[in-house]
Amino acid sequence: AVSGGGLQRRVVVDLQPPIQLPEGGGLRGGGELDVGEWERLDGSEVPCAALELEAEVPESKCGPRQGVWIFAGNRFARVIGPPVGSRGSVIAGTLSRSLGALRRLRGAEVDAELRGCFEALSGEVERPGLLRVLRQAGAAAEVDILFDASDSEFGGRVEHRAEEGRLIHTLASGVEQRWRICEMTRNPFAMQEPEAEVEVPQVQLVDVAGGLPAPLQ
Repeated sequence: AVSGGGLQRRVVVDLQPPIQLPEGGGLRGGGELDVGEWERLDGSEVPCAALELEAEVPESKCGPRQGVWIFAGNRFARVIGPPVGSRGSVIAGTLSRSLGALRRLRGAEVDAELRGCFEALSGEVERPGLLRVLRQAGAAAEVDILFDASDSEFGGRVEHRAEEGRLIHTLASGVEQRWRICEMTRNPFAMQEPEAEVEVPQVQLVDVAGGLPAPLQ
């Protein structure tokens, strides 16, 4: 919402159950649950990309997973895990106030699933085609280099199918991840192409008066 020339963030949906119901029971609207100040930045020159995980082949041992991969400038973040409501997932299949509350309820199952089925990481695009990991958690492989276009041993291979609006990431393990391109102003997986050398033709000046070639100045 815009207020007084600035931007405000307003929460309209809360996935955590209320501590107590209002007098008379039921839910009541009205009032601001959360307010934060935001600053609008000119991002016209900032490269960005947004990818959504469609499928993994072969499928993960945890079953189908969903994920998002966001790039903004030279930073990126990726999160992958079972979809909300998944019956095969203790975490995604349980409505709980917090992860801590779920741990108290289900114990070691929660931590085991976090390590095996969920993965989250963030990092930077060190240069075009080279993605370096800065932080990671869960099932994400503990690596410094997530992807290197010049060496398939680091992160496998990426195929950009622009006509389909998809990006195919074949991991070094052989697993194929299919990502739908929601937005991409610049491909962060592609190496920067070297500038083409331009051959300058030889130019010869002619002395109009004498009809002889004149030396170049």
